Amino acid sequence: MPVLPQLVVLADQRWGAATGSGALSGIPATVLDAYRRAEASLGRAQPGCHLTWALLAGIGKVESNHARHGDVDAQGTLVRPIYGPALDGSPGFARMVDATSGQWARAAGPMQFIPSTWQKWGVDGSGDGKVDVQNVYDSTESAGRYLCASGRDLNTGTGLRSAVLSYNNSEDYLSKVVGWMRTYSAGSFAVPDAPGYAGEDPTYDESVAHASARPASVPPPASVAAPVALAPPRHAPPPPAKPPAPPVTSPEPSPAPVAGLPVSVPAPLDAVVATVGHTVGGLLGPLGTS
Repeated sequence: MPVLPQLVVLADQRWGAATGSGALSGIPATVLDAYRRAEASLGRAQPGCHLTWALLAGIGKVESNHARHGDVDAQGTLVRPIYGPALDGSPGFARMVDATSGQWARAAGPMQFIPSTWQKWGVDGSGDGKVDVQNVYDSTESAGRYLCASGRDLNTGTGLRSAVLSYNNSEDYLSKVVGWMRTYSAGSFAVPDAPGYAGEDPTYDESVAHASARPASVPPPASVAAPVALAPPRHAPPPPAKPPAPPVTSPEPSPAPVAGLPVSVPAPLDAVVATVGHTVGGLLGPLGTS
């Protein structure tokens, strides 16, 4: 595994730890199969990427708690679709419109793809002839392709860091994903799927059925009339008398430069470099991002 700074991950955080038996390293059987199948597929298609199922499992853990504890049918499709909150520019969220629906974009599926990214990277990982963001095989295979983009080698610290931050530009997100990846690399086991899971993971309980996205058309702010200049007073006081001009004196001649020494010039102002700020949390993953 690539060597990265020590990252601490607690199993009881809001971002998706299970509870009870197998809480730390158990992965629902169908979801684990999707992670392993994606590793094998990308190993054939892009062997230089060195994608591991453990990295996909780390992302799947943080993004949706392994498809909400394996809330999938026999084909790997979510019984209850997963949607993130509307990306309407609220504090902590990006402002993004889904070009297809004209509504605020929402991340979707077990690996939480925004619509525009899914259109570019979505593939059929299950082999059923459909590309479904709510299918764990399709979503996981697509996430693997995204992580391996631009010729990344995930067996290096630089490549791994670049890939995870491209998924969600957040150092906190990177810490969580890599922490879980290390946990799964040390050993994991399959636990039964939980189709029809009745619980609610605290970060992933919002769906289209619970809260509809706001329309994309936002009325512009009301125009503000330009302030009216105040007219000068009708009886303005006379201007003060000018002080007498000082006597004119001849300027002293400048000394001639000494041969061999440079003539001093004023130093330029320091340059100011402006960079775009990053919002933690991410999807976008970011995701960051976080």
